[in-house]
Amino acid sequence: MNDQQLETLFREHADALAVYLSRRYPAGVALADDAVSHAFLKLRDQAVSPRNVAAWLSTVASRRMLDLIRSEARYVSALTSAAEPDMVTGPPTLSRTTTRSLNAQLVHHVLQQLSSRDRELLTHMYQEDGDQRSVAATFGLSVGSVGRTMARARARFRDRFESAMERYRAAKR
Repeated sequence: MNDQQLETLFREHADALAVYLSRRYPAGVALADDAVSHAFLKLRDQAVSPRNVAAWLSTVASRRMLDLIRSEARYVSALTSAAEPDMVTGPPTLSRTTTRSLNAQLVHHVLQQLSSRDRELLTHMYQEDGDQRSVAATFGLSVGSVGRTMARARARFRDRFESAMERYRAAKR
């Protein structure tokens, strides 16, 4: 498939596919756009064009969207479970769903308060499913020091998260 054909397909299908994904999976337009872009990049890399391009794009974009949602859920869960383990356990209920949304907002807020290095370390480790070796290579650390560095970053995150949660609870009373 040449670039002109790919561009034509993108103009014909990208917007509709993004709308479909954002309605089907209420995780946000940004994730839907990422999934659509991913699908078109995969299409460009295909050796042979699929028979039904629209169906193929929809399948690939939907799978990518689910992967992105799972990754984000793991990230929020990993960061919030250290600070508030009782808030993310048990079967989901309306109040737990609301709590998870609050936790996601607090996680985002607290991450913005951290130093850029701590934020990048935590993001790399949890959102990008990094391991200690990839963190060491990315940040120029020795593999032996990654555990201590991550523990300190998590502790700073946990302290700020707990403080933000206490302020929220005090304001709610």
